[in-house]
Amino acid sequence: MKPLILALLALAVLVLARPPEGRAWTGRVVEAASGQALLVRAQDGSDVLVRLYGIEAPGPAEKAGRASREALDAMARDREVDVLPLAGSGSRVDGHVILDLQDLSSEMVRLGLAWVDWRHCARGVCERWLLQEQEARAAGLGYWRDHPLGKSAGRGVF
Repeated sequence: MKPLILALLALAVLVLARPPEGRAWTGRVVEAASGQALLVRAQDGSDVLVRLYGIEAPGPAEKAGRASREALDAMARDREVDVLPLAGSGSRVDGHVILDLQDLSSEMVRLGLAWVDWRHCARGVCERWLLQEQEARAAGLGYWRDHPLGKSAGRGVF
């Protein structure tokens, strides 16, 4: 029950934190373009590249980058998601992607498949993600298995 309440609270914060010009919409994930971006088909049939807000993932040429993209694809492909755009418009946006009341940015960080990008992440929303990142590092999950001292964007090497 507690995780559901936290998820609903997080969703409420996300909705309230988005700028008024960004209209939330629902679409179906076509595929993961990377470990931090999804191609989502909007209800009008257009395909939109949605970059997950507040995170960075390993590059596509890296082994960890392929693993990150494949994990995101397995989580979201052919699933209905809610997109809360924060920047961009048309066929490219940055925003929150919610699947089953879970922000996919948060989930990728929790699994150690991405890290918090403080350069582009509002502290209030991303502080919890930083704790998840630290837990994933400590557990050696995902990217952190092979890169325990790897750098997180904007914060240098630990």
